[in-house]
Amino acid sequence: MKIKASDIEKAFLLKSVEPFDKLDERTLFNLVSVMTLTQYEPNKLVLDSQTVCNEVLIVVDGDCRTESSHKIFLAGVHSVLEDLVIGESISSGSAGAKCLRIGKGHFLTTMYECPFILVDLIRLRNQNPNYCL
Repeated sequence: MKIKASDIEKAFLLKSVEPFDKLDERTLFNLVSVMTLTQYEPNKLVLDSQTVCNEVLIVVDGDCRTESSHKIFLAGVHSVLEDLVIGESISSGSAGAKCLRIGKGHFLTTMYECPFILVDLIRLRNQNPNYCL
């Protein structure tokens, strides 16, 4: 369910997630202006394993888990970058989840304009293979 949220609220939520916490104010507000905030009920399917994502989900409250029970913080990154199926179903956790969603085009533009985000996502994934899927 989409939640009405101001850009300021979305900015505070996005700033709480690494690597987006390093965005400058202008880039941050440009990004959140094209993002939507979605609330998922507890234990609901968020993405099917065969989905080729056209957006990236950033978990900002609650949690999302893969079908093998690994907690993730970003979903759809690999799928968006390479047009591949996500490979593992993702569901909201027992308390539900609140996610910021960004479309593929806006995500790719942000990676182009702020390459440190992609570098940090690779670093975070190397530290925790389940950080982003």
